[in-house]
Amino acid sequence: ALYSLQDKAGPNSTAYMDRLTIPFEVKAREGMRQAYPMTNPIKVRFPNGYITKCYRLDTPDHVTLPQSIHAVSTNFRIAFDSKISTYGLVSLVNTGIWKMISGEKFTDLRKNILYKPGRGSAHNIVIHLKGYDATGVLHRRCVNISDPLGQTHLTALGAAVQAE
Repeated sequence: ALYSLQDKAGPNSTAYMDRLTIPFEVKAREGMRQAYPMTNPIKVRFPNGYITKCYRLDTPDHVTLPQSIHAVSTNFRIAFDSKISTYGLVSLVNTGIWKMISGEKFTDLRKNILYKPGRGSAHNIVIHLKGYDATGVLHRRCVNISDPLGQTHLTALGAAVQAE
């Protein structure tokens, strides 16, 4: 997911910030294993043409997606539409500074670093799918999603679809 610094983010958009130093379980071909946030970058080209490295992030999709589509493995990665912001957060997490400023005492500081809602911007997602069909043939697909109304709109749309 490409997070726009101009998104009209709601206050809960930074809920993940307190999990940036906590390892999480992901389903992999060899079974469940631990992964760490803001590691294992992969280069992604987004629907808007922007190319950047995206980093692991813990989301419920790691559990729900494998169950719902019988996936062998799942990964969720995030980047900001500013490489400086992405690399800045990765550096804070991977050097241990983010862990030092974790806890209630520094909640406002962490929120000030991550939460600066803008006037609105498109939200871009790239989904890479790879798997074998019943005959053992490998298939690859790439799905690009771009919502010009932003992440909040796409999240609301997803919630409406789930409710139906």
